[in-house]
Amino acid sequence: MKNILLILLIVLLISSPRIVWQFKEATEIDLLIIDKTVPTTTYREHNGLFWFLTNEKIVKPSGELYERDVDYYGYDPYEKQPMTPYQANGEKNFIYIADTYGVYSDDLEDFSEGERSEKIYGGMERSEWETIMRAKGPNTTLVAEYNSFATPTDEATRTVMEKDLNITWTGWVGRYFDDFTNTEVPLWLIQNYEAQSGEQWLFKNGGLAFVHLSGEVVVLDERDAPHEVKFKMTTEGKQQLPNVNNSTYHYWFDIVEPAEASTVLAQYHIGVSENGMKQLEEYGIPTVFPAVTYHQAQQTYYFSGDFADYTKDNLQRWQYGDVLMRMFSNDEAIFFWTTYIPLMRGIFEQLE
Repeated sequence: MKNILLILLIVLLISSPRIVWQFKEATEIDLLIIDKTVPTTTYREHNGLFWFLTNEKIVKPSGELYERDVDYYGYDPYEKQPMTPYQANGEKNFIYIADTYGVYSDDLEDFSEGERSEKIYGGMERSEWETIMRAKGPNTTLVAEYNSFATPTDEATRTVMEKDLNITWTGWVGRYFDDFTNTEVPLWLIQNYEAQSGEQWLFKNGGLAFVHLSGEVVVLDERDAPHEVKFKMTTEGKQQLPNVNNSTYHYWFDIVEPAEASTVLAQYHIGVSENGMKQLEEYGIPTVFPAVTYHQAQQTYYFSGDFADYTKDNLQRWQYGDVLMRMFSNDEAIFFWTTYIPLMRGIFEQLE
């Protein structure tokens, strides 16, 4: 009898987070989500957002949970074609632009080589952006993250988007790579570097790579960029979002400049050698730049990175599942659990 009770107790303890989630009160929020970069059914560019929505039990006006394969506008990886564009039908509570880079022919191959290939679908159209902005009322919060307006969005549309988001893109994007020989390093980056420098790509360990809109490439190896990119909340950010933690950031980011009325809530810090600093200065690349920019009057946030990019479905529908994952994550997922989830929770708590 004691053994049976012990087993029942263990089962109850293990399942209690799921039970608590089941009885958790749902929060109804009318969302508009855009993601044009969905070449496969991993939905990785918006998967992290939907993990958050599910675990926070944020539901549609119908009372149903948001589903990652249905409740967005962009590209359908099952039908392998663009979805019907969003048509404004009233103001939304929350708008999230996850990615508009798009889908390219190489993405649909069984083994993508990472080359520049023909665009099938992608970029933000001026008419689309205007439709999205018609869904933004005075109390609507809008979050956009990289890549919402960079390549292949045309310059005229990008300028309008920058004005509405109260930021300016410098044209630079970058990423820290743990290993310059792994498959995460795109072939086009290597080809651009070799064409520009006239040298072979011989980098073997980690470092930083920067790419400009013009195609110009700057690479710092582990000698000049020995540290990962650090995500740090500013004083203003800590005051507004006190539960968001500093961490390391491992994915692509863009370098933007905030408008005068915008507030930088978080910054990236990159640690480089004296030689690395000289190289960056030559190209006008800063070592500290915005990671999260906020404009209070317009209720807009810009995330200078692939924040919602997450490929797993750990502890779905578990109350405090993120707390447990934060305790045991020791890889690139640390940013997602330590920073992104508290960041989104803080923003949603401030919705009017």
